Amino acid sequence: MYISIKNDNETNVRRWAQEDFGGKKGAISAVIDAAVETYAKEKARQKSVDRMVAHMKKGLFDLKGKKAYEKREDLYDRRIFPD
Repeated sequence: MYISIKNDNETNVRRWAQEDFGGKKGAISAVIDAAVETYAKEKARQKSVDRMVAHMKKGLFDLKGKKAYEKREDLYDRRIFPD
């Protein structure tokens, strides 16, 4: 695989490879691999957050197509959370 990155990023990758792996063979690949894993985890986390926000906008807890409540007062009126 061939990639092209900005000079500043290349400098950082080489520095991290030296710091973290002592500049051993495969160090740059290890830094790039770790960066891709971190990026993939962040994308998955953001997707999860986006899904939760969408559910919250629907009425927080969407239970089999029904909204658990529209506003906080409904919780107390229906005694979902008893005293």
